[in-house]
Amino acid sequence: MEDENKINAKIMVIDDDVTVMDMLSLTLKRYGHTVIPFTEPISAIKTLKSEHFDILIVNYLMSPVNRR
Repeated sequence: MEDENKINAKIMVIDDDVTVMDMLSLTLKRYGHTVIPFTEPISAIKTLKSEHFDILIVNYLMSPVNRR
């Protein structure tokens, strides 16, 4: 009965640090979520225009979006 309440979300993970992105992706997948990882924010933005995600996990200090 416990599985009936389980939520399986489609999650986009965006991080230019591959190690962090892989760790987050692996952990979320272990909990049954569908994870779509990105290392480049421009590619992620293009995907967001055509696909729906339940959750976005974003490193907001990424080039070239914030020009750091």
